[in-house]
Amino acid sequence: MRLLLRFREAVSSKQYAVTGDYSKPEVVGNDSDVWTVIGKSGNTIKVTFGGVGCGNKGSLVDGASHKWWVYNMADKVAVKLSGSQTVKANTYPVTLHIAEYQA
Repeated sequence: MRLLLRFREAVSSKQYAVTGDYSKPEVVGNDSDVWTVIGKSGNTIKVTFGGVGCGNKGSLVDGASHKWWVYNMADKVAVKLSGSQTVKANTYPVTLHIAEYQA
């Protein structure tokens, strides 16, 4: 499983910030880039995200103590399995929070 994100719109910022689905504290910690995704039939997998051919440019913490990772606007980010897992056939909805970022 892999989800690839890339921005194609013209924006004024040169960077964006991304974090996992922190709206569910039971499945992701505030300071983590690994979280549990629950499939529609109840199966679970652990996923992470990261730059494709690039590293993050740093991180920041918002007012609610959630950690965000910063990437350049042209960087691609992929969601992928975290470690070796057995993945049962299912639909796994993945949520990322992405925001334009200016230092």
